[in-house]
Amino acid sequence: MRQNPVLRVRAKSAIVAAMISRQVLIARTTLGGLLGHQVGTRAR
Repeated sequence: MRQNPVLRVRAKSAIVAAMISRQVLIARTTLGGLLGHQVGTRAR
């Protein structure tokens, strides 16, 4: 039984997209927290 290469590529791209989106989300939250902290301390 041969697997469908299109499905395999689609699944691989979906996994890569999920990993990238997760990395972006983590980076955005960490950067947002750092920037928010700096802005909050600077505003006072």
